[in-house]
Amino acid sequence: MALPKEPRQKMINMMYLVLTALLAINVSAEILNAFKTVDGSINRSNNLIDNKSKSELTAFDKAIKDQGEAKVLPFKMNALAAVEIEKRASSFIENLKLQIKMASGGKAPDGEEYKDDYMDGPTRIMDNQKKGIALRDSILAWRNELLELAPNGRKSVLEETLPLKLDTPKVENKGNRDWVGAHFRMVPAVAAVTILDKFKNDVKASSASIVEDNLSQINALDIKLDQFEPYVSANSLYLMNGQQFQATIGVGAFSSAVNPEITVDGAPLSVANGKGVYSATASGSGSHTLHVHIRMRKPDNTYLEKDEDITYNVGSSTFAVSADLTKVLFRGIDNPISVSGGGVGAEGLSVSASNGPCTKIGAGKYMLKPGEGSEDRVTVTAHRPDGSTSNLGSESFQVKDLPNPTAYVGTNSGGRMRAAEFRANGGLRAVLENFDFVSGIRFEVTSFTMYCQGGDFNGLQQGTSNSFSFTPVMNLVSKCKPGTAVSFEDIHAKGPDGRTRKLKSVSFLLY
Repeated sequence: MALPKEPRQKMINMMYLVLTALLAINVSAEILNAFKTVDGSINRSNNLIDNKSKSELTAFDKAIKDQGEAKVLPFKMNALAAVEIEKRASSFIENLKLQIKMASGGKAPDGEEYKDDYMDGPTRIMDNQKKGIALRDSILAWRNELLELAPNGRKSVLEETLPLKLDTPKVENKGNRDWVGAHFRMVPAVAAVTILDKFKNDVKASSASIVEDNLSQINALDIKLDQFEPYVSANSLYLMNGQQFQATIGVGAFSSAVNPEITVDGAPLSVANGKGVYSATASGSGSHTLHVHIRMRKPDNTYLEKDEDITYNVGSSTFAVSADLTKVLFRGIDNPISVSGGGVGAEGLSVSASNGPCTKIGAGKYMLKPGEGSEDRVTVTAHRPDGSTSNLGSESFQVKDLPNPTAYVGTNSGGRMRAAEFRANGGLRAVLENFDFVSGIRFEVTSFTMYCQGGDFNGLQQGTSNSFSFTPVMNLVSKCKPGTAVSFEDIHAKGPDGRTRKLKSVSFLLY
């Protein structure tokens, strides 16, 4: 249950909760008397609420006289409807109280002198005869009816604060954990009556809250446009030659008492002096869209709502470092290039090449894969926010074949080498030496002929492999001891450009 604002009401609620919990322990005479005391306090609180509501209804009449019926009457009608719901609910609850008292030995016509500690009466009326379910459903209906009487824009606030709710108290008895059982099953008659008076108090407090809220909203509608501010909105703060500059200039008026409600992509924006400032760190190159929703209350208590999309572009801080050697592209492989310029950011550029595909791999980053020609011309086009395009020019690159790699055994490309280290290797490698232009270039040896003499060899012996592996010539490799001279001839390797080329021979003297 929601705790009310008044201290007296808070104390009554706390006493009610404590006594309900004590029911699970015992039902002594002291507990029964305590319920009577709390019930008396609840009834006195109900009288105070009734007097307050009457006073506020009188205030509506004065407001109509001072400010006019057109402005005040809709709020007064809401307040009267709330009071009518409270009267209907109170009558329903008083009838249930009478039935419980009569079922607990009470005397006609008002059920007085009933047995305070009698538990069968509340159980029979509220549980067996399903009157508890009817009460539960009615409480939910009363709450929804009252919330519908909230002034415009106030329903969500009152949903949180309205005392009338369907809370189920915690109980130890597993059989009483439904709403009806927790409140009325096997409880003393005096406790059931007090519980019903507590619901009656919740209805009255909720009705009074609706009355008070409608009264407070009468003057909240007085909106005066007392603040003015010039505005200038430009289509762009950065322009290129030939682009059109456009600005909207005017004066905005707003009320210092009422700020609009503004959300950006569903998130509320802090508003002051009639405007909000949205700030966010730009990330992710390209076009981005923000959805803005503005809701403004008008003097007639209706709302003006507007939706607008804001589209902006995020550019990347890209640059290219040019040197003479970077003017060369290598045929048949991916060559990375960087492109920037045109004042539009990397996302506003399109790049094409004359000799093979050009693929975008990131903001301002592209891969060129030249074909058979000796030149590749790169053309850059700028696409501007206003829809126009402009050719930024072309750049020519010389196209060359990849240089031949060098054959290696392990980390050696010839000369003296330990015999044990030589035998430990599994084959020939092809290494592209001193090549810093493009990383990750790999060649694979596809065939070679091996010649051995000296050491344990009688004369010159040879063997051939149709791959990089020493496996086909392992009979020669295993005999390579210190003093053996080894040479590799007719070496072929295939590169990433798909070409197979013949490599220079390499020789080793093992020791």
